[in-house]
Amino acid sequence: MKNFKYITLIFAILLLQASSCKTGEENFIAKEAKRITDQGFYNMPGDLPVMKQLEESFRLRQEKDAEGRPRYYLSTQEAKAETFAAAKEQAQQLCLANIASQIGSNILGRIKSNLANSESAKDAASVTEVIAAYQNTVMSKLGRTEPIVILKGQDARGFTKIFMTVKYDMKSAEEMVKRDLRKELKQKTNELQSEIDKMLDLDDE
Repeated sequence: MKNFKYITLIFAILLLQASSCKTGEENFIAKEAKRITDQGFYNMPGDLPVMKQLEESFRLRQEKDAEGRPRYYLSTQEAKAETFAAAKEQAQQLCLANIASQIGSNILGRIKSNLANSESAKDAASVTEVIAAYQNTVMSKLGRTEPIVILKGQDARGFTKIFMTVKYDMKSAEEMVKRDLRKELKQKTNELQSEIDKMLDLDDE
């Protein structure tokens, strides 16, 4: 009987903690929605309400893959232009540029670390040059992605404002970088294939 009461108490505490966490998330999203709408942004006809779009963005930020790592790169940017199409394109390009920067810091940073820790690399200088050159091309390789948050507004001069969040799958980004760099390093350096494979091995990171 005592064990049953103890288990019941633990279960109740866990439910209370989960409820508290959920309430905290909802409060955060509600405050963020108010902040954004106070800036004059609103959802467009046919799109989800501001709160729902932000909830989806928050959910994706928390999502993990099988290894417990974040599943997506996310970027939120604002832009404005004379037309809706121009503002949307500018916001999307800013998002992609930011995601490319995250890929450079994360994936390419880990590859650079592997190179720095390697004691058998024969052509480290050429490898470094190839990685640096590739980093400048990452954004152009991402392609287009559909926004998970897109809100519209208008400034005092009548310019269209866009608030946008874009996601990009981390695993897809990692596979793209490894595929491209494997080809580049094989063509432009004197490293053995086995050494290239070691540099691109990110599984233990």
